[in-house]
This record gives sequence, C-alpha cells and structure tokens, in this order.
Amino acid sequence: MSRLGLRAEVRRFLAQARESGAFVPHCDAWMTGFDPVFSRSLAERGWIGVAWPREYGGAERGESERLIVVEELLAVGAPVAAHWFADRQIGPGLLRYGTPAQRARYLPLITAGRCFFAVGMSEPDSGSDLASIRTTARRSGGGWVINGTKVWTSHAHQAHHMLALVRTAPPDPQRRHAGMSQLLIDLAAPGVHVRPIVTLDGQRHFNEVVLTDVEVDSDALLGAEGQGWQQVTAELADERSGPERYLSNLPLFAALACRDDVPAAELGELAAELQALRALSAAVADALGRGESPAVAAALVKDLGSRFERKVVDNRAAPRPGAA
Repeated sequence: MSRLGLRAEVRRFLAQARESGAFVPHCDAWMTGFDPVFSRSLAERGWIGVAWPREYGGAERGESERLIVVEELLAVGAPVAAHWFADRQIGPGLLRYGTPAQRARYLPLITAGRCFFAVGMSEPDSGSDLASIRTTARRSGGGWVINGTKVWTSHAHQAHHMLALVRTAPPDPQRRHAGMSQLLIDLAAPGVHVRPIVTLDGQRHFNEVVLTDVEVDSDALLGAEGQGWQQVTAELADERSGPERYLSNLPLFAALACRDDVPAAELGELAAELQALRALSAAVADALGRGESPAVAAALVKDLGSRFERKVVDNRAAPRPGAA
C-alpha cells in the first residue's frame, strides 16, 4: 500500500470510529486518553509497531509510514495513551539493545495492544538533570534489588511494566553520566507503590512510583550495565521528535481556524510554523529509520513544538476587538 493509501485508510477508520462513538476527540489524548480497547483495535490493523519486524508482530514498514499513522491519530485527538510509550520508545529500545528473549517476551504483546509500559526517568529533586538520579539497583543473588522513587510517570497505575533508569554504580563527580543502567520492572511486583499526582483539571495520568526493595531477575537488564546514559540519549530522540510535540492541541487549532474574528495573517503564520515542524519531524523520522540518533534535531522538535502549541493556546484565549 502506498503512503497516500495508508493515510486514507487511517482517516477512514478514524472517521468511522468517531461516528460510532468509539472515542471523543481531546487535546493531549496521547497523554490522557488511556483506552486499551481502542489500542487493540489499532493493533488489529497493524498500526502498533508499524516499523518493527514481522517476527514480533510488526508491519515491517518504515518510520515514515509510522509517522503517517501517528499524525492521523493525533490530528483527531484519538485516545492512544495506553500503547503510546511502548510503541514510541520502549519497543525501539528493545530492538536496539534487548536480548532475543526480551524481544520475544515483550514485543509481540506490545504489537497486539496487550502490554503497556511506563517510563521511569525523572525523580524528585532531579528535574531534567537525569545525571542526578538517586534510584539504585544493587546485585543480589541472580538479580537486582531496586530502591528509589520515580515521578511524573504517566499511567504507571495502569501500565504493566516500567523501563527505569537506575544507578548500578556509585556516583562519580568526575563522570556524572557513568554508572547508570536501564531495568525492566513489573509494576505488579512486591515493593512497587504507585501514588497519584492529580493535575489542575482533576485528571490523573501522572504518578509517583516508589520502589522499595523491588527484586528483578538478571534478565531485566536492558542493554549493557553502565550504558544507561547512552541508551537513554537514543531513547530521547524517539521521545522528543514525534508529531505529538506539535499536534497535541490540533483540535484547538482547528477550532481557532473556524473563528471569524481571527486575522488570516495570524492563522497563516501558525499554519506555516506547523508545516515547518512537520518537515523537521519527518526528517528526524527518516534519520531514525537509517539507524541514526539525531538527538539535537529531536530536541529542537520538542522545544519548537512546545512553543508552537503555547502560541495556539494563547491565540485561542486572546480577546478580540469587538468581542462580547
């Protein structure tokens, strides 16, 4: 199927799903719209793990085709949060660094829409400085024992697993990024406590995850011990560069475009900025498809995308001359 055909197919499906009441469009639905049934309906059509190998249930297409699918989902505010993090970054991480056993265990369940992941990076008092994390994992017998706290962990109360960045060696002031590793954690394991963080609008998708003597097997280590920083840097390219960075509030932009009191020049400026962001995001997707790690370009998409979405909100809320 051509790319145009794929886009048309996704649009038809979404139009029918919306008409049938399968979902109601929302802004930020990739963060707040946790709907396992809807995720499974996408999985049935091969739209989770679009670029992954067929042996793991993927469609074995390119990153550009995945971009088409997620653009259409985001544009209508579809509820994709359940599988989003697994599809966006956990799966690619498993394909890059996972063992054959890890890939066989997790990837087919992800592509079937039956295994959801949370991401354990940020910590209290760490902010965006991941080098300052304090969650530790020490070897014990044939595995690891984990202690610490992760915060802003989306849907940890509903996900099955979490990929956590932890310290497997004491901090070294001279090499702040050394001694970190990534571990796959079952969120139903003893010692895992998930506490809600309720946002100002009363919703709960963020959480604090407290890990107290949580035991995992040795095969929970993703990639190489001590290479967590390098692996997370590659993961952040997946996280930062996607169209969710500029399409999260597209339903709001669409409503803005329907207003009679918004000058055409303002709408034109926003539309041009949106198109430039799409081009930049597509370039990053192509680079990822070639096996590159475009960390700087990906960060640029996130930064400029956040600024764009803020402009849409500010413009939508701004009073207009002559408005009642």
